[in-house]
Amino acid sequence: MESLETHTLSVLMNNMMVDGLILYLPPKEFAHDLAPVIVEIQNKVNHAFVARAIRYCLNIFDDHRWFLEERSFVIWHLTNRMPIHFTRILSRHRRNKFKYTLQIQLRNTLTAPIDPMIALACIFTLQEKSIVMLDEYDDPTIQDIYKTELNVFSFDKDTTNDLTRRTESFCDAMASQFVKILKYKKRLRQYAEDRIDFARQFKCWQLYTKSSSVTPIRATTPEKPSGDPTFVTNERAQSAGRFNWALCYEKGRAVGMFIRYSSHISLKQAFSRNTL
Repeated sequence: MESLETHTLSVLMNNMMVDGLILYLPPKEFAHDLAPVIVEIQNKVNHAFVARAIRYCLNIFDDHRWFLEERSFVIWHLTNRMPIHFTRILSRHRRNKFKYTLQIQLRNTLTAPIDPMIALACIFTLQEKSIVMLDEYDDPTIQDIYKTELNVFSFDKDTTNDLTRRTESFCDAMASQFVKILKYKKRLRQYAEDRIDFARQFKCWQLYTKSSSVTPIRATTPEKPSGDPTFVTNERAQSAGRFNWALCYEKGRAVGMFIRYSSHISLKQAFSRNTL
């Protein structure tokens, strides 16, 4: 017989992906020899449900020669002669069958401590996640059921709660960032437009101002040298003490000199830079 460990859940479920069926594989560490389990949560057990349950068991048996363990949580009731059919017909195709109805649960709650599976079945049947929503929430039996269910599902709850808190914190922080973006969307638009303008200006500067060097064309007629430097040199030689640039500029302008300069200050700067 093939080993259970050689098959993945996806392979086993290929022919059974209907009606919300869940196939639980035994953990290999401590339950290697246990049979797979089919769990059904049914509002009402009727002929269609019995036929479907038989088909599930036959699929597994045909493919892997395994007899399953079937557990059914009946929320409402069983119709007509379904208890008989459910017991006799299905017994040929599975190893064990466990059917949980409200009547079975109430009988089992008289024992202490309550079986965890019975408590879980009660939670499914009562259809209320919180005990305060039940009409008989102060009933000691109901309270024992919910205490047992709490103990069963509190395993490793600290890790789960920590992961939940971190997930909530991450989602809240991310949402807060997007709220800030919406709040300052005008500033963001202005920033984006500024970056676009900068990119365009930088592109123009790179492509058009840093072109390759070109040999200048020789002028057809030689430029006539300016007489401004000679005039300034003669004035400085004749000046006694501190040289008066304003007076020099006025004398030069009177004889048609310094036409390229608007004031004695620009004339002085040109002389000091040797650009007269």
